[in-house]
Amino acid sequence: MGTSTVFYWIGWKVSSLFWNAPNPCQDVVTNIQSGKQPVILKVTIKDATLYDFKIPGVQSDALLNLVDDGKGPEQYKIIKKLKVTILESPNEHKDASFYKDKIGSYIKEANTYYSAKTGNIKNPQITAEVGNPRILFKDVDLIIKKGTRENYNYQIPAEEDAYNAEAKVNENNDETMQLIYVHSLSRYYPANTKNVRVIRGMSNNGHHVIENSDYTVFSYNRMFNDDMAVYGTPGSTVAHEFGHYFNLDHPFEGGCAEMNGGDHVSDTPPAEGALWYLIDDSPNAHGINNPCQNAPSCPGTRRQVENIMDYGPCRWMFTKGQADRMTTRINTKPSLFNVISAHDASVDPNTINIVVDDQRKGELRRKRDEPASDISIRMIYPNSKDGIYNLEVVSDRAEKAKIQIFNNNQIMVYEKDILVEKGSNSFQMEPSIFDRSGLYILFYTAKGRAKQIKILPR
Repeated sequence: MGTSTVFYWIGWKVSSLFWNAPNPCQDVVTNIQSGKQPVILKVTIKDATLYDFKIPGVQSDALLNLVDDGKGPEQYKIIKKLKVTILESPNEHKDASFYKDKIGSYIKEANTYYSAKTGNIKNPQITAEVGNPRILFKDVDLIIKKGTRENYNYQIPAEEDAYNAEAKVNENNDETMQLIYVHSLSRYYPANTKNVRVIRGMSNNGHHVIENSDYTVFSYNRMFNDDMAVYGTPGSTVAHEFGHYFNLDHPFEGGCAEMNGGDHVSDTPPAEGALWYLIDDSPNAHGINNPCQNAPSCPGTRRQVENIMDYGPCRWMFTKGQADRMTTRINTKPSLFNVISAHDASVDPNTINIVVDDQRKGELRRKRDEPASDISIRMIYPNSKDGIYNLEVVSDRAEKAKIQIFNNNQIMVYEKDILVEKGSNSFQMEPSIFDRSGLYILFYTAKGRAKQIKILPR
């Protein structure tokens, strides 16, 4: 370990391993150089008196608890293993380092929320105490493999079962917390309709205790590409879904009628509406002006837009009540974490270890040994605005395939199963599919291959 220098300004007291500084009512500056060798602690009192103290060598700086702020060390829960599985789209291939950097940055950001180290200054209008869950994610196993689909609708049992099986959720043990990334995770929205919307993420739990089968799942395409000024940072979304894993609900559950809090936490004020940070209740890419200042609130209350468990771009905090609720939840599974004692000031949320297991390599080798497959897809546009669109598919084999079209708000506007013959095929599409201007993405998926094209309606 190299030599490091640490400066502390202390108002009333300095303590090292064995001593209290003289004149405790004076301001004190300490300059400590620590390492495995014995060190000299230099203390300059306000009246210019200089004291030197020799301290035996220690193994790491973390063992030098030099500042006594009147608080003892706190109990931190370190998750033993965070298993992150990337189910990469069949028609994509990104370097493992790309995924490692992205996932690493999200976990580090989540750690800042779970150790109350965001650096944000509490708004005086926030009546609740900022909570510190003291839960950290340090050891990450990152598994990268090919998914079988581009889009998984978790409300369709077969598709939910697919990503569960591909991520091997049933193999999780008592010491593992599971996180899954697919290209696009979708659901029916609004509820009780067949409209499909690609969402950022969801958490599968809901049990009285944490179980091995619990997990969180995300759309990496949205996490990588969303406008953070509208939807918030990807790390805040990870922290949000982890909150569900640890038994937190949305503050807006039950709406304004739940004046005592629909999330069962007393220090989070009630709120109305999930997609408040958008112009209206339809999922679109246009946020309201200054959402962190103009958020809708229930009568007599201020919306706690800073709360991680709300939606939007303003999130950075948990409340003390939420932190207590998460502690109760995680304590139902003590095998999931190790406990360490540490002063809050000494905790570093950016220290994580990621081990990458790229399982795509063997698959790529197998594909090189297989006969090459070829497919061509293009949209033939009509001559008039009201004309029929024709999708031309030229395939080297006969196959069953699925066509899905998403608009630029990640809403699926068209889905159809088709039978493709070897050679040239044509499939008609009504112009009503493209009911608004903007870019559309068409996904073609079949066994063993997938393709996508962009459509710009005329």
